[in-house]
Amino acid sequence: MPDTPDRPHRTGQFALDIIIASAAIIVSAASLWVALRADQTQEQLLKSTVWPYVQYDSSDATANGSKRIAFEVRNAGVGPAIVRSVAVSYNGRYYGTLRALMAACCKVVPHHNMFASTLHDTVIMAHDTVTFITILPSKIDAASYDRILASRFHVKVQMCYCSVLGDCWFFNTLNGELPTEVRKCPPAQQPQYQT
Repeated sequence: MPDTPDRPHRTGQFALDIIIASAAIIVSAASLWVALRADQTQEQLLKSTVWPYVQYDSSDATANGSKRIAFEVRNAGVGPAIVRSVAVSYNGRYYGTLRALMAACCKVVPHHNMFASTLHDTVIMAHDTVTFITILPSKIDAASYDRILASRFHVKVQMCYCSVLGDCWFFNTLNGELPTEVRKCPPAQQPQYQT
């Protein structure tokens, strides 16, 4: 006796068979929709656990009250920020070096007593602050220090940075912008700040 292939069980009533098959298709489609939604939710949760949020500020004193002028960026987010580009401006004009910036803003020639660091192509860890310019009053003449102090609110930053997942944000404090998500960091339009 030859083996007969298994066939799906049928009720023998055509209408009932159609209803059962339709219900199975609906349940399958609903399961697929739930799985896709769960995947999207998981993706959003993952993004939120590595979300960087970079802020720019300048200050005239340390936390313990010691005088100093500092220009800094802080990652207030929960994940590292990979800095792709950074430009520094004074009164709307961009400068690529500390020497050019200090000459334009304050008629000061930087020297080894001014501390500067590069931001471009660096990683700022969550809750870390990177001070990219530091000026101590004991290391510079009083008139130059006062000119820098008076000019610090006119120094602005344009930056694009990304998370470890490749999501990117751009902001320009010259225009008062908060970081906004971009598809990818655009090519730099301004001279990049290199210290």
